[in-house]
Amino acid sequence: MTLYYDMDGSPLTLEEWARLFDDTDRRRIGLDHIGVATISTVWIGLDMGVGRIFETLVTGGDYDGYERRYRTMDEAAAGHGEMVELVQRASTLGLRPYVEGDA
Repeated sequence: MTLYYDMDGSPLTLEEWARLFDDTDRRRIGLDHIGVATISTVWIGLDMGVGRIFETLVTGGDYDGYERRYRTMDEAAAGHGEMVELVQRASTLGLRPYVEGDA
């Protein structure tokens, strides 16, 4: 079973993946800062479920820890833009994310 994948979805050996993963510029799909929030989208290269090898993560602000995962670079780039828009809109309108159990 393959665990490691290149950005185009091609299988990699552990050694190939480690060499590519070490190149942080190559891994980065998007990086934006909105107030105290940072939105980062990167190639992880590990199958994180159903072939999802890219991840968007928000750190800081009300969306801290919010993440999405994607199968392709195109999905990741689009998802990054959507996340930036979501955080920007919420910041502008003073909205907070819904958390189940909130009253």
